[in-house]
Amino acid sequence: MSEFNPFAAPADFGDVAKPSGVIYGGIGRLAYFGFSVLAYIALILISSGLRYAFAEDAFPLLLILVVSYYATLLFLVVQRLNNMGYSGWWTLGIIVPFLNLLLGLKCIAAPEGYAFNKRLDTAGNIIAGIFVGIVVLAIITVIVLAVLG
Repeated sequence: MSEFNPFAAPADFGDVAKPSGVIYGGIGRLAYFGFSVLAYIALILISSGLRYAFAEDAFPLLLILVVSYYATLLFLVVQRLNNMGYSGWWTLGIIVPFLNLLLGLKCIAAPEGYAFNKRLDTAGNIIAGIFVGIVVLAIITVIVLAVLG
């Protein structure tokens, strides 16, 4: 008698969120967020040290540091876009007003393969809500300061 039972439930359903056989490159949203925060912390710490160490001659070093920081962020955005299934050319959207907010929202909230299923998971919905809330608070703050100032 065979041990194969055609009526048994499968042992593993695999990852139902992505089509079978599709392997996305790049980095996930948690790695994107973590590396972005680490790059920003490194920028602050190194620039503070350079400012005090090289009082008047710090500008060229700070310029190199800021350019390398933004190059790192561009690399992270390209990797994140590849993970979502988008072309890396969408990185150019960073220089377009309001498109950069949408791009940032997608990079921080969209799950792997978002370009194909166009649906956020629960974590993505929570992250998107927090992101939109912060943007709305920033806009309200600017308006209040403009009216009062």
